[in-house]
Amino acid sequence: ILFSYSAKEILSLTEENLEHNGEVVSVKFESYLKQVESDLNQLAYSPLLSRYLDGASRGNLDLLTDEYTAFLKSKSTYFQVRLISLNSGEELIRVERKESRIFAADFTDLQNKKDRDYFLEISQLNEDSIFFSKIDLNREYNSISKPITPTLRIAKRLSADSLGGVIVILNVDLNQLFSDLLESLPKNYELRVVNNQGHYLIHPDKLKEFTFEYELDPYYPQEYDQNPIEILNQNTFYTTDKSLAKFIRLKYKRADYDLTAIISARNDTVFASFYSWRKKVVGVSISIALVFLVMAFIYLRRQVRELKTITNELMHFTDRQVPQKLAIDRKDEIGELARGFELMSNRSEER
Repeated sequence: ILFSYSAKEILSLTEENLEHNGEVVSVKFESYLKQVESDLNQLAYSPLLSRYLDGASRGNLDLLTDEYTAFLKSKSTYFQVRLISLNSGEELIRVERKESRIFAADFTDLQNKKDRDYFLEISQLNEDSIFFSKIDLNREYNSISKPITPTLRIAKRLSADSLGGVIVILNVDLNQLFSDLLESLPKNYELRVVNNQGHYLIHPDKLKEFTFEYELDPYYPQEYDQNPIEILNQNTFYTTDKSLAKFIRLKYKRADYDLTAIISARNDTVFASFYSWRKKVVGVSISIALVFLVMAFIYLRRQVRELKTITNELMHFTDRQVPQKLAIDRKDEIGELARGFELMSNRSEER
């Protein structure tokens, strides 16, 4: 009963901790995206950008390029800022970070993005709308760039009479966010983030992350037998033989794109201290039981010896009618029996 009660208490405490840590992850994720959105608005409403849109001169373009360069120098989590013409799809400015170097692309290196899926999506948005891309790995010339960079592209569409509108795009390196989320959890907890297609963006095993980029099957169905949305709708903890998990829906401003955080605790780590305590308690209990068994054995042997003495006197009473020394000083039933037998023998002797 004690072990069962203790296990339930530990399980209840673990559920509370998972709930709390899930809220921490959700708040950190949401706060980070709000900050990214704020930084994008800072660039979109820059006076230098307004000046360039009013008069698209080379001098204004250079000033805006300098501003984007300074922005990247002060914001280490961003690695690319672009200004794209909505009419032609041509990059007007591209400032990027590669390793420790920040530079503006030469005019001859600017690319046309008119056929890119994100450009087509943004062009369908209303003016001043914020665009959040799917989270994937950064690619250069259609190949995954090194080092591996989980990337979010956030963009804003702005009106401009001279250019038919422009798009300001920020490429965000999410490595720092992912690292912060992992560090916010206790060491014995695991974090997974899965998209609505069952592909992991964060997983304890790095080889199971971003499997869609390598045309591999998602790993989520191999670990959980229910869809994340179904588990979220039940609003309960997901229990397996190996772990206890809490599912949390992450707020992400993109239609038909769900992100779910899974905070889990392995049973062997959660109950490690309990198992150790239980082992010690069992050992102590067995030791105490053995001590009491030895004491009981000694006591019973003494009882048996006294009973044998009284039995022997009863058997030989007719021969000598005077009992030998009996345990009449004892305060238990054997003492009462001894005193009764002695009284009987004394009366018999008097008669």
